[in-house]
Amino acid sequence: MDLTNQIATSEVFNTAVARHRRATVGLCIGFIALYFTLLVGAAYFRDGFTTQVWGRVNVGLLFALSQYLVAGLVAWTYVAIMRKTDRAIDSFKQ
Repeated sequence: MDLTNQIATSEVFNTAVARHRRATVGLCIGFIALYFTLLVGAAYFRDGFTTQVWGRVNVGLLFALSQYLVAGLVAWTYVAIMRKTDRAIDSFKQ
């Protein structure tokens, strides 16, 4: 059996792939849910989204801007999870 087959059939690699899949799917679903919440909120809950917070800043604008923060958190979480996955795979190689 060559090294590629050994890695592909190893428990460490399969665990790492499963972790990657769970992280990717979970983060994507979470961000898509936030995105569609913004669309539905802006379309059907205008009174709540047009509530003034400070000056011309309203809840809808803050909600829309929160997507940048959430995107950063998604990226940071993904990198953290992939570092753990890389360490697990590297431990298999040694």
